[in-house]
Amino acid sequence: MVPTLQAHTTRARGGPLTALETFDQRLAALRALPFDQQEEQIAYYDGLITALRSYLTEGLGLEIDELTARELAQLLQKAPYEVPQSALAQWVIHSEWVRFADTWAERAWQAEDATSIYEVVHQLASRKEDKSL
Repeated sequence: MVPTLQAHTTRARGGPLTALETFDQRLAALRALPFDQQEEQIAYYDGLITALRSYLTEGLGLEIDELTARELAQLLQKAPYEVPQSALAQWVIHSEWVRFADTWAERAWQAEDATSIYEVVHQLASRKEDKSL
């Protein structure tokens, strides 16, 4: 059985979490998931794309529910986001291999891909805060 992720939606002291805080919680929960069995790896990559979609929807107001990992990466390369292609390229490949090509992930991919998604989301959040997005 694959564990499910549930992000807390309120702070301990009250008030709703920001989209970035919710993303960070989801990513932390994903990093803690087992990654040994193929079904766990599929759940992990499903969780990564869900966390990214949630941030883009809630944090940036984008309508992207139906986009694939590859389409999300392509969207984020365009203005005004301008995320470098290299930032998400490996994650897209790993996600597609594990989710659709019956490939087993290497253990290092779990940390590498979570870090890539984390860096992209935090870069976007910073640019949003600076009003350059």
